Amino acid sequence: MEEALDEARRLADELGELQRRAPVAAVRAEAALLRGDLDAARAIVRPEFDEADRREARALRAELAYLLRRAGDEVDVAADDPHPFAVQARGEWRRAAELWHTAGAPYHEAAALAESPDDVDLIDALAILDRIGAVPLARRVRAELRERGARSIPRGPSSPTRRNPEGLTDRQVDVLRLLAGGLTNAEIAERLVVSVRTVDSHVAAVLAKLGVSSRQDAVRAAGDLGPPSA
Repeated sequence: MEEALDEARRLADELGELQRRAPVAAVRAEAALLRGDLDAARAIVRPEFDEADRREARALRAELAYLLRRAGDEVDVAADDPHPFAVQARGEWRRAAELWHTAGAPYHEAAALAESPDDVDLIDALAILDRIGAVPLARRVRAELRERGARSIPRGPSSPTRRNPEGLTDRQVDVLRLLAGGLTNAEIAERLVVSVRTVDSHVAAVLAKLGVSSRQDAVRAAGDLGPPSA
């Protein structure tokens, strides 16, 4: 995963635009947070946050502020900023969960619920994460519940070889199948009739969703994908 995300960063840096760099930084920081590497997350986010702050790019600033808060680096967020990320960056997890639910963003809704001090909310978060196949975050929520001494923690999907274990899109599943066949990104691009850059993005997304660090680990984590889609 790190290799793919580094390539995404390289491409974003080549373009040199905040609206390109900041989303890549957000994905890289999310991956670092899911690994538990708070220092790396802060180092990734802080430069982009500072630029977003200087440019008054409110939406990007809100998301990056939220990521910094998760990494343990509190920043000032306007009390009247209604963006869900800004609400979450202020620590208003329940209100943020409601806003994400209304926006139809289940992953972010679950992430907000996961900040609750109430085990019931974490279990609700797990139900969402298991439904959408967000295994890395679900794993961390289960670990948090165990640390709290919670009882009757939902086990989640029981089979590691179900058809789509991590909520991949159909195209991402196709890319993963071709990775399993040993194809390079260039070969996958030719097979799917897309650009290599598009394949690079798909591979990065697959690795992030699976929570793994290599193409080989991604194939193993996905299990039996079945035949290619039509």
